[in-house]
Amino acid sequence: MTAAEGASLRVRTMVGASRWCSPDELPRIQVAGGPSAAPWRIVEAVREQLGMDVVLLRILEGDTVEVEELRPHPTAPEPSGRFSGDGLWWQRPGWFERVLALVDAQFGRLGITRVGRPQQMRHWDVSAVLRVPTATHPVWFKAVPAVFGHEGAVAHWVSEAIPQHVPGVVAFGNAWLLTEEMAPERQSPAEHVLKAVARVQLASRGRTEELLELGCPYRGLDTVPDAVAALATRTDLLSPTELSGLSERLPGLKAVVATVADLRVPETLVHGDIQLENARWTGDHWKIIDWTDGSVAHPFVELARPLMSADDATRAEAERQFADTWSAVLPDQTVMGALRTAPVVGSAHQLETYRLMVDSIGAHPELVRLLHLWTSRLVQALDSVEP
Repeated sequence: MTAAEGASLRVRTMVGASRWCSPDELPRIQVAGGPSAAPWRIVEAVREQLGMDVVLLRILEGDTVEVEELRPHPTAPEPSGRFSGDGLWWQRPGWFERVLALVDAQFGRLGITRVGRPQQMRHWDVSAVLRVPTATHPVWFKAVPAVFGHEGAVAHWVSEAIPQHVPGVVAFGNAWLLTEEMAPERQSPAEHVLKAVARVQLASRGRTEELLELGCPYRGLDTVPDAVAALATRTDLLSPTELSGLSERLPGLKAVVATVADLRVPETLVHGDIQLENARWTGDHWKIIDWTDGSVAHPFVELARPLMSADDATRAEAERQFADTWSAVLPDQTVMGALRTAPVVGSAHQLETYRLMVDSIGAHPELVRLLHLWTSRLVQALDSVEP
C-alpha cells in the first residue's frame, strides 16, 4: 500500500511490562482510513507490514496506535470475568488473553467450539467488540466500562421478553456479554425502527421493577430537572454561554416536565441510542443491539437520538409509526401531548447520557462533541415550546 492509498500510522508496541519506545523509534504502517480504520484492519496491517502478531490497545489522537505484541505464556489467566472494576482494562496489556480465557470457559460450558482467533471489530473508550469464530456460527463478545455493567443483563431480559427484536444472548456477566451474530441486512425496511422500539417498550410496561433489579438505571422524569440544574453549574464541561443558557431555561424545563408527568405515560425500558449501526432490518424484524444506554425512563425520550438529523418527512413518518404503536394502549390525546414535548425531554435525556459518559469514561472527543450538541438541542427545544 502506498502513501496515496492510505494514511501512515506510528505503532507503539508493548510486550508484557516493558516500556514504550521513544517516538522517533516508532515504526510506521500504511492503513486505509488511518486512525479511523476498523481495528482489525490496523491489526492486519501491523502483522503484514511489520511481521508482528499483535492486538490493539488504544488509538490515540494524531497518528499513533498502541498495540501489544502477543507472546506465548506458560499459564493462561483465570477466566474470572471480573472486569468491571478494572477501568478500561481492554486498553492494557494482557486484556486479550483474559478475554480468550473467559470466552473459552463459557464456550466449554455451552458446548461451543472456537475455531480461530477473535477479530477486533471495535476498540475505543466505550467498548471492546470481538467477532469470535466457532464451528457453527460467529459469536460476538462485547466489554464495556463499569457504568454500563448492566448491558448484558438487560439485553438478556429483552431477548426473553421480545426475542424477535434482539440477537440471542449466549452468555453475560457484569460489564460483558456474548451474543449471536445478526443476520445480514435484507431489502428495504418495511417499517421505521422506532416502531420496533415502541414494541420493546410496550413489552416492558409493568415490568420495570424487574429491570431495576437487574441494575438497569432509573432515569425517570423526576430526575430530569435536577440533572440539568447540576450540569448548569459545570464550568469544567460547558462554556459560560452554555451554562447561562441552561440556567435561564430551568423554570421552563420544570414546567415542561410537569406537563409531561400529568399525561401519565408509563415508564418503560428505553434503549437511548437508536441509530443505524445499532439496528438492522433482517427481512422480517428489526434486530436491536448495544443496550449500554438502556434505562427505565419516559418512553418518548427515545425519539431524540434516531431523529436528530432527520428531514421533516422522515421525522413525521417515524413519529406517526411510533405514535400509532403507543395509541393501542393510550388515548390519542395523551400520545399527541407526549409527542409535542418529546424534543425537550429527549434532548435532556441525551444531555445527561453524555454528561454521565464523560464523567465516567473520560473526555473522548466524540463524547464531548455530543455533550455540547445536546446542550444546544435542549436550549432550542425549550425555546420552541408553545407558551
